[in-house]
Amino acid sequence: MNKNIYLTNLKVVVAAKSTSDASTVKPFPPEPNSPQSTISTVEREIREAGGQATAIAVDTRDFESVQRLVDETVKVTYPNRSSEEEEVNKT
Repeated sequence: MNKNIYLTNLKVVVAAKSTSDASTVKPFPPEPNSPQSTISTVEREIREAGGQATAIAVDTRDFESVQRLVDETVKVTYPNRSSEEEEVNKT
């Protein structure tokens, strides 16, 4: 399998319920379907390949958790966006 990732100006947000301390996972990268493979390890793999990634834990059954996911995604995607713009777009 070719593990080369070609990224150009991409920002990846990885969302799921489970996270881990990706710095302690051995061997790295873990098998994709193993319990050691979490959004944290996927984020680390993308970063080590030269990409930009953010892992955000989310419980899709909880509205506030999903809202945090959206808010964090907007912050990561548009870091220079002002709080005033966000408030205007929420209404």
